[in-house]
Amino acid sequence: MLALSHDRSEWKTNWKLEANQLSWFLGEMASATPETRLRTRVFALVTILVSLAGLGWALHGVSWTELGEEIRELDWRWIAVGALADLVVYVIQGWRWSLLLRPLGPVSVWSATRAIFVGLFANEVLPLRAGELIRCFVQGRWTEIPFSVTLASALVILGFLGRSPAPAVDASDTEPMLSRAKELVDN
Repeated sequence: MLALSHDRSEWKTNWKLEANQLSWFLGEMASATPETRLRTRVFALVTILVSLAGLGWALHGVSWTELGEEIRELDWRWIAVGALADLVVYVIQGWRWSLLLRPLGPVSVWSATRAIFVGLFANEVLPLRAGELIRCFVQGRWTEIPFSVTLASALVILGFLGRSPAPAVDASDTEPMLSRAKELVDN
């Protein structure tokens, strides 16, 4: 956090330190050139306009009075139960992924769950489930486990565990499989 100070030079130094701490998240945007910033802003504007056009097309012909009536009649307790169940499912997925990665390095359930949510949100705006790659990338950055290993673990989950009737995985059984996957990816 920025320390409150009356000394302007100290404030600037603290601000630079905090900006550098955020550079892992912002990537090269922290020191982007004006051309890159302009390109990023134009891309964001085009993305917003395309999204608004899609929203307008999807909502074309909607009776707003009927929609308002339907929303007023919702039982918000069921919405809360659904949202909570959704959250629990993703925390369990984060727990499962942290168990799978545990033999390779310390991965908290919180870190794995956060990476899953980053990937889910990316899947909402990017095509071809690119969020799966992004979640592996951020998990690798947060835990210093190589991207190839986090990607291999996600493929194990998506490929084997996703089709498995077992709801969870025993982490002790996954170490040889992940070690072999890492060897294949690194070679």
